[in-house]
Amino acid sequence: VLDIKLPGQDGYEVLAAIRRRGDTPVIMVTALAEDLDKLQALRIGADDYVVKPFNPLEIVARAKAVLRRTMGRGAAEVLRVGPLTVDPQAYRASVNSPAGPVALDLTRTEFRILAHMAANPGRAFERAELVDACMPESEALDRTVDSHVSNLRRKLSAAGADGLLTAVRGVGYRLDSING
Repeated sequence: VLDIKLPGQDGYEVLAAIRRRGDTPVIMVTALAEDLDKLQALRIGADDYVVKPFNPLEIVARAKAVLRRTMGRGAAEVLRVGPLTVDPQAYRASVNSPAGPVALDLTRTEFRILAHMAANPGRAFERAELVDACMPESEALDRTVDSHVSNLRRKLSAAGADGLLTAVRGVGYRLDSING
């Protein structure tokens, strides 16, 4: 449970830091009732938002609901798309080559984009969707994704998975299970 108004710091910054470190469920409880405050908290990664004053029984019910939704979320399975293997828990990605697995040295954002796309292989993702899903604490522009995807494509190609991550004209990008 986190308030936006904290002594000496901003609750949004605390929430962003929590999200950078993991998936700890967070319920914002605050006196700020404006829609913009709610939307910003949810965009950054809050699981729920409750305005003060509130009924304590409601907080308990909401906490139980958030825990129900997030139970098992930490047990993410290893994702495989063609020669690519992505382990969201270990923050590891590799490409299976004839000589054995080739580890990919990815930035946090590159890994998030790759893992998000690997969870839905063959699906076309719009740039804005990748920004929202993979960089929620950022005010990044849609075109920022292009830079990250370019780096990902270069790294995948160097590891022997050329053509795995493709551009979809007028839409964004898709991860296909070619090569395997």
